[in-house]
Amino acid sequence: MNIGSRVKFVNKVSKTETDVPLGSIGILCDISDTVFDMKLGDTLTHYVVFNSIGNADWFNINELEYLGEV
Repeated sequence: MNIGSRVKFVNKVSKTETDVPLGSIGILCDISDTVFDMKLGDTLTHYVVFNSIGNADWFNINELEYLGEV
């Protein structure tokens, strides 16, 4: 999974709230080792933009399914 890959939000494992519905498909736009939600203790390292729903958010790698390169 690289920046620019198509991904699908398939599994909610972090405690962090998101408005992105399960099953949404987006583009991976950033990967970071340092994004950490101090309040909830979740490591969110993959930033995905969902153009079809006009939303973007950080996710845990285990929440995403790789769909291929764009």
